[in-house]
Amino acid sequence: MPEELVYNMTKTLFENIDTLAASQKIANEINLEEATNIAGLELHPGAEKYFKEVGAIK
Repeated sequence: MPEELVYNMTKTLFENIDTLAASQKIANEINLEEATNIAGLELHPGAEKYFKEVGAIK
């Protein structure tokens, strides 16, 4: 998937998590710490860009 698309998807998800959680309670489980704690797996460059932008990773 293109970097810009994944960046925008990741940003949209995390910026609207409260709205999503209002209708899908499982969304309360989604957070930056868990999303970036994927030992042994590489982040997609688009997701990595967003997580760096918000300070979730270095």
